[in-house]
Amino acid sequence: MNKNKVTNWILLITLIIVFVSGVLIRPMGDSMMMLAVHKLSAVIFVVFNIVHILQHRKRKGNSYVS
Repeated sequence: MNKNKVTNWILLITLIIVFVSGVLIRPMGDSMMMLAVHKLSAVIFVVFNIVHILQHRKRKGNSYVS
């Protein structure tokens, strides 16, 4: 697997974790573990989105190609 595919898989997995933990926060009450998982996966998701954007932003002359 190349670097782009690994980044894409990490983004997909963290997106699923953010969604599932966000849905489960209400039924589980104020579970500190669920809040921690939700916040940590959200931070990882944002960081890897930035990495993903930087991977696809290459300079070609004066214009940017995505």
